[in-house]
Amino acid sequence: MFNDHYFLHSYYFHCHHSEDFLAVSDYGIEFASAVHHQNKFGVQFHPEKSHHFGEILLHNFAKL
Repeated sequence: MFNDHYFLHSYYFHCHHSEDFLAVSDYGIEFASAVHHQNKFGVQFHPEKSHHFGEILLHNFAKL
């Protein structure tokens, strides 16, 4: 599912705890592109709400 989202920039955050990784991307280096910790979730990409995959992702976040 994450292949259908795009990144707006080349910045990324370094997640220190691999148990918090939800998804990993590779763009010359491997980095966490979706993370979670307790009740907090974050994605490093832009979930496009005009596409049904982005709508599904945002809907799933809202259900949590």
